[in-house]
Amino acid sequence: MTPLERYLAAGVAAGCPRDQMDRLVRASVYLQRRQLLASAAARLCDRPDGPTSIGYGGARGGGKSHLLLAQMGADDCQRVPGLKCLLLRKVGKANAEHFEDLSRRLFTGLKHEFSGYLKLGLKLKPANTERVSGWAEVLQLLGDIDAGVAPRLFIHRRCGRLLETRPSLQHDPNRPEDVLKIDVDEDGGGGDDCADALRYLVATKARTVIQRKLSGL
Repeated sequence: MTPLERYLAAGVAAGCPRDQMDRLVRASVYLQRRQLLASAAARLCDRPDGPTSIGYGGARGGGKSHLLLAQMGADDCQRVPGLKCLLLRKVGKANAEHFEDLSRRLFTGLKHEFSGYLKLGLKLKPANTERVSGWAEVLQLLGDIDAGVAPRLFIHRRCGRLLETRPSLQHDPNRPEDVLKIDVDEDGGGGDDCADALRYLVATKARTVIQRKLSGL
């Protein structure tokens, strides 16, 4: 058997329908055995008497994210035109996974609009998520009135959640140079996501190209 034939056979043995395996191969998505079992379970949700949710556990890493995006993008979105998918993550438990990079590797060439922003002519790019330097820059821009340093960052009163969150930010006792991360509760309330969004805005800089004419000595 060729490697492709072995992969297709492994998928069928895991319970994946042949059309599902064909879509994964067309998208150049090659899953491991446990991922194939999860993809087969996802297809069971199509049945009237099938499950309404599935779980995929395991150690932290990119495997779960890879499976999730592969199943949605390479299979579900290809067989259901115009399908809308909502991807939710618990920010406090996030790994160093770059979803934009992963989606570009998986979805290149697939016939589906994976971002509504593109229709508006907006091209998204990953933010600078480095916490320590980001918070340091935010603190510097807020200034220090007592020391005579004028602020250069101002928050509009319409940013209600940010104004409510900022006074509650505190140093991380285990990493004093960082801000203590506060997650949302089970109902989606609280948390400091709006403050993190401010940090992303401040820390992420547009790339610039500087061209200079060199002169001799």
